[in-house]
Amino acid sequence: MILYKKKFADCSLFADDAKLSRYVLNQDNSTDLQKGFCALKEWSDYWLLKLNIKKSNVLSLSYSNTVIKYKYSASVDNMIIDLERCNKVRDMGVIVDSKLSFSDHITEKVNKAYSILGIIKRSFQHVDKVAFVLLYKALVWSHLEYANTVLSPYKQYLIEVVEKVQKRATKLVHECKHLPYTDRLKYLKLPTLKYCRQRGDMIQTYKIRSGYCYDES
Repeated sequence: MILYKKKFADCSLFADDAKLSRYVLNQDNSTDLQKGFCALKEWSDYWLLKLNIKKSNVLSLSYSNTVIKYKYSASVDNMIIDLERCNKVRDMGVIVDSKLSFSDHITEKVNKAYSILGIIKRSFQHVDKVAFVLLYKALVWSHLEYANTVLSPYKQYLIEVVEKVQKRATKLVHECKHLPYTDRLKYLKLPTLKYCRQRGDMIQTYKIRSGYCYDES
């Protein structure tokens, strides 16, 4: 195994999932990222943890449409295989796209939420206040709030798409279905989803500034 003194790229690990990242502005940056990947592969081969090259993808994050898409490759059985480039990947249950809009992820989770709401509606002839809040928070809200500090929608149409799920859900409670949305929330003692995301952002910001998230030593 070759030991490198220079750090070519940042590496993030979670269980058996690994990600290499680097700012790539020119060919030298691209070469460093390639060296970082080679170092990771050599380390994994040395410890008999074979990388699945078929599941290894390259994703460029940029607002520009003129990104130079450098090629990256790996040596497998004395053959050079180019890594597949993609426009979006699934990471820890979140669909990350090249523009960081998270529109694909939000669409998928909203459809999932509507599907679960349909099951609740078909399974219960009458849902009271207490039962609805329990079912909604456990089965629906959890999908909409997962990783919200990362993928909080910033486009107005996505904000409305997500909020519309809760607007429809609260109408399942017969006692308040005739009330306006804000009054239904007061009756059920629920906040808007937008408020929950803003509150989560403030909590996360406080943790970061107070040093509770990362070890700076």
